[in-house]
Amino acid sequence: MARNRQNALAQVRAALEIANRETTGQEEAAIALAGAARLMAFWEIEEGEITDVGRTQANTKIRDIWFRVSNMDNAGAQRRDAVFGLVRALGASALYMAEHNDTGSGVYGFSLHIFGVESTIDFLELMLPSFILQLENCLKADTALYQSDAKASGEYTTKGLARLVSSYRRTYIVGFGHSVAERIKKFRRDAIDESTKTGTGELVLKSDHDRAEAARNEVHKNIRNVKSRQNVGNFDGLRDGKAAGSRALVGQTDLSNNNRRAIEG
Repeated sequence: MARNRQNALAQVRAALEIANRETTGQEEAAIALAGAARLMAFWEIEEGEITDVGRTQANTKIRDIWFRVSNMDNAGAQRRDAVFGLVRALGASALYMAEHNDTGSGVYGFSLHIFGVESTIDFLELMLPSFILQLENCLKADTALYQSDAKASGEYTTKGLARLVSSYRRTYIVGFGHSVAERIKKFRRDAIDESTKTGTGELVLKSDHDRAEAARNEVHKNIRNVKSRQNVGNFDGLRDGKAAGSRALVGQTDLSNNNRRAIEG
């Protein structure tokens, strides 16, 4: 079993390397990334196991990607900041731009321009869609339960219940993002310490972040984002979000048992 897992690790690294080559076509790169995601899911491979091991000048080159989050339920700022937390936890850097409707009176989403070392960006390309999917699924289920319980209590008017649920939803996203980011940061720092045997994980993270931030500032010379101030007014949402984030799959795509059996078969 251990040997098979080591073979899977080698295959994931090889797939990411193929997807990253300048000579790789778009379709071939997509196939390689999908294959890596399936292996990471089945073998429960964490990000720290495929990055920062044998760091070279090639795999620490800075590159960038764009990622978008929606403003569904008027909670786009919280989704955006959750992604920011993951980016920072991995030693990367990002800048966001609000997407306004045609009249300019409302925001319907945020586009994040993310910079980081190549191995980190490879991982973010795999992880961010999975992170958002898990967040939305947990948020939908837990919010429905919370709303049902609050309504059954008979303590709230229709408007009061709507405000309560909205507050729960926003703080839930904050808690979920914080929990996942803390898990990732600890795992990545420990993985670097283990692979280098020097205890320099925190310094490597800072070095990566400084380089990523310099690259971001070079591209966006005159744009600076104001740090968000999250108003955590619903501690039920924060608690439930953190609990869900502690159970989220980090560095894997969530596969059902049927999909696992299909891979085994």
